[in-house]
Amino acid sequence: MCFFETTSSLKRYLSFTGVSLLVAVSGGCFSPKGTSATSLTPQLKRNIELVVREHMNVPATWTIVPENPKPSSIPGYNDEDVLFEDGDHQQIVRFLLSSDNQQLARLSNFSLTQIPGTKISTTDRPVRGSKDAPVEVIDFDDLECPFCERMSSQVLPGVLAHYKGMVKVVYKDFPLTSIHPWAMHAAIDADCLANQSPAAYWSYVDAVHKRHDEISGVKQNALASSKTLDSLALQTGHNNGLDLALLTACVVKQDQTKVEGSIQEGTDLEINSTPTIFVAGERLTGLTSDAMLRAAIDRALRAKNISPPQ
Repeated sequence: MCFFETTSSLKRYLSFTGVSLLVAVSGGCFSPKGTSATSLTPQLKRNIELVVREHMNVPATWTIVPENPKPSSIPGYNDEDVLFEDGDHQQIVRFLLSSDNQQLARLSNFSLTQIPGTKISTTDRPVRGSKDAPVEVIDFDDLECPFCERMSSQVLPGVLAHYKGMVKVVYKDFPLTSIHPWAMHAAIDADCLANQSPAAYWSYVDAVHKRHDEISGVKQNALASSKTLDSLALQTGHNNGLDLALLTACVVKQDQTKVEGSIQEGTDLEINSTPTIFVAGERLTGLTSDAMLRAAIDRALRAKNISPPQ
């Protein structure tokens, strides 16, 4: 799996490491709002840190700094913000501190109408499979990523063949420019082809993935790789009968606007590795096996009252 560290990755870690410390509140008399918050004593700060480290399995190199509590809308509790720091990365996680300073709680509230994976735009993106398929698989792809190549050449073709019109695949650009020097260039060239022909787009994507090692060859620099990519794009355009003058102008211009928009969308989704796949809104990250992908597709089909193929 290709990845890079971001503040969002720290946030995502905190979201999936047993962070929710749910404390049952028994019957009793509570003030309508949290009491007036006061400063934490050094010992109380230390106790909060120890509890958080114990229950969240926080790496020893991370710094944890409890901040002074603030009044909360939760009866009997104050809002307690805890700062997590890992080098240059910072993330604040809000807990609840009981007004008697005896309990620390974490209550999570999740919207059922704003599920990130269901809000991804695929307008004008090339579709592989039937456009009317009931289940959409969205793959945030990096054309220089070897694990994306595995997904593209080994997993997805078998899935499309198995489901026979029930699934469509859409790629979104997510080049990891910090570790892949020609991924952005490849994504732009692919989109230049997509402007004229979805078939040409998929032909180019498949070719780039399959020739990954050749394009990245040990003697290749970024400029040489870019020339190889452009040559392959123009040859693909010629093979598919495209307007070569229009294609050439697009390839030469190297306008990053469209790709950067897709990167921003992925960043907003807290994606930090490729491939990252969404199956009808369900997120699958990294080295997704054929079995894992089929299980997610089967769940999506059943949710639409469609029986998956045996």
